[in-house]
Amino acid sequence: MAHRTNQPIICLCAGKGRNEGQLFVYTAYIGAHERADYGFFTLQKTDGEWKILEGGTDLDPLFVCMLCGDDR
Repeated sequence: MAHRTNQPIICLCAGKGRNEGQLFVYTAYIGAHERADYGFFTLQKTDGEWKILEGGTDLDPLFVCMLCGDDR
């Protein structure tokens, strides 16, 4: 994660069901207000290491609130 963004992690969610084994990571700068201040990454453990499957910054702030409570 440190190689993709310096935003602090604000929420971690373990995948459930078809997403089991994945980790959903939400990031944001302290006091974030702009889309570029938020991020989302999907990670999966492969060969003992966590790898980023997809993600980046520029996440709508409303999604952070909704997705952290989502039953993934």
